[in-house]
Amino acid sequence: MRVKASKNGLSIYSEEFQASWEDNYEFSVTPSTIAWGNVDWTGSYSEKTATIENIGTKTFYVECSTNDEFNISIDNVNNALMPGEQTILHITPKQDITAGNHNFNLTLKSKSTDGDEKWSMNLPVSINVVAPTFTTAPQGGTVTVDSTHTVNFALDKEPDSIA
Repeated sequence: MRVKASKNGLSIYSEEFQASWEDNYEFSVTPSTIAWGNVDWTGSYSEKTATIENIGTKTFYVECSTNDEFNISIDNVNNALMPGEQTILHITPKQDITAGNHNFNLTLKSKSTDGDEKWSMNLPVSINVVAPTFTTAPQGGTVTVDSTHTVNFALDKEPDSIA
């Protein structure tokens, strides 16, 4: 291939070169991590979102892994994402998530319109669910945390607290 430039009836030509078009199925995710930090164990947790943008040159579908402790969805998951377009990823801890640290990598993939996986990345997700602490009378009893969590206990000795 050569390039021609003309002005006032004069033309010049470039040296011979080859040009190619590279298929690019890359995307960006903002923010680059999803973190709740320390949250109280309530059974109700806020949703976090991330924006997925097609920064490549090809149209593709976005797919993501699943996790037993989080509800995960992508807006318009059945619609192909054209270059420059964005969609939203939604992540919410499930109501029955246990207390403690929960960290995982959510795998996001771009798939061509014929279904072939083309590119992938991991999005770190983390939350630390803090267990409640109860102070009780020596005889034991029932403590209701909320409408879904009840703790029953009986004590032989008089403790300061149980966790």
